[in-house]
Parts: sequence; structure tokens; C-alpha cells
Amino acid sequence: SSDLFTEGFLLEVNDIISKEEKELLYYSIIIITLECGTRFLTDYLDNNKYFKVLDKEHNLRRAKVAFKEVILLEKNKNKIINSILK
Repeated sequence: SSDLFTEGFLLEVNDIISKEEKELLYYSIIIITLECGTRFLTDYLDNNKYFKVLDKEHNLRRAKVAFKEVILLEKNKNKIINSILK
């Protein structure tokens, strides 16, 4: 889950990142997830030329999962931000 990833990430970098970087971390998670979803969707529309796929719809499913994750991240925005800034 993103909570475990964030906690693990912060354990390793807490002493070397700035307050401003911590404040932007939530938005970084959103951006990278959107980027991945967009890349999967683009590859699907381009006949799966970049990512290795198991079947023709694989990248479409990947894109849908990434976009659903963004929705979940948005629903849990305050909780995530609070866990980052604690």
C-alpha cells in the first residue's frame, strides 16, 4: 500500500529531505501514478510496443488500476499528508 511505501521511504530519507520536499511528497505520488497510467494507456493504444504484456488488454488493465489508485489517493489525501508530515 502507499502508506507502507511512504513510511519506508521516510524512514530512509527523513534526515536528508527538507520540510518543503515532505510537503510535496503527496503530490509526487499522484504525479508518478498518473504518469504510469498514462504510459500504460498510451502503449495500449500504440499496440503494446513498449511494455511486455501477457495479452492484448494487459496495458489497458494496468492503466485502469493506476487511475483507480489515483482516485483512492485523492480520497485519502488528508490521511496520507498527515502521515507524511507527522
